[in-house]
Amino acid sequence: MLKSVLTLLVGLSTLCGAFVAHADEKSRETLRVMTFNIRLSFGEVGKPTEWKHRKGLVAEMIRRGNYDFVGIQEAILTPLPNLNQVKDIQALLPEYGVIVRSRSRSATEGESTPILYRKDRWEPDAEAQGCFWLSDTPDVPASITWENACPRTVVWGKFYEIAQNAEGENVRTGKTIYFFNTHFDHVSEKARRLSAIQIARFIADRNDPAPVLLTGDFNCGESSVAIRYLRGEEVKIGDESVRSSVPFFDTFRAVHPDETDVQTFHNFGTSKYREKIDYVFATPGLKTLSANILRDKGEIYPSDHYPLDAELAW
Repeated sequence: MLKSVLTLLVGLSTLCGAFVAHADEKSRETLRVMTFNIRLSFGEVGKPTEWKHRKGLVAEMIRRGNYDFVGIQEAILTPLPNLNQVKDIQALLPEYGVIVRSRSRSATEGESTPILYRKDRWEPDAEAQGCFWLSDTPDVPASITWENACPRTVVWGKFYEIAQNAEGENVRTGKTIYFFNTHFDHVSEKARRLSAIQIARFIADRNDPAPVLLTGDFNCGESSVAIRYLRGEEVKIGDESVRSSVPFFDTFRAVHPDETDVQTFHNFGTSKYREKIDYVFATPGLKTLSANILRDKGEIYPSDHYPLDAELAW
């Protein structure tokens, strides 16, 4: 009898082990992505929507989604207490690594567009990552040349998928992906158009077939020239008709092509602006399984934007 029980237990253990391995393998066939403008901490000081009241809500939304990558906009870096949003997010979400650089001359003070990535699944390339400015001088910190109201940046990185081998060591699986995160200017239409062109050219110049994700607050609606250009449509910029050599697709529209309720900027529930200005874009090497505008609200909103997420398959 004892021998039979032991045999059964060993069999169940083997079956459970196979199930866990299969579940892990299945989870690695997809990746989950979020874009989230978290509203800069400086803008809400002394209000009910102050960052110290919202940071736990922001972290919980990210943790609940179990995202591989999160592109964040308006994250403040500062030594001032209770205002450093990047530091707070790192403390609340230790499972994530971060690539970040302020858009200002100082690398460690100012507004930023950080990338969060799951450290247990993704390894950033130490050489293929960085920050560039959306201007005619992309390597000059804080540069402004396109009539934009303030410096605007792109933070990017190349990531290798990792998994533990039988010895418990992290090894690369062979899957690679690029992640770009940005925040376009809110004033200059010229800057938004030229920013779209600059990002596409930067990606094309890398001459790498790996899939690309692009997240951000683009400060323009779906019919704008900048968004149409990023989607690979032919648009007129100045006297020239141009088309991007790196066409993206909008993951939300891949799932909801006819949805009309697409507001993403809501100004803590007071805005009448109804367009979608936040996006998760992907190149055709990926396909969308699901996509959502996340309208969570408790006593207060986590931010003045609704975040968007998407689950994609290779």
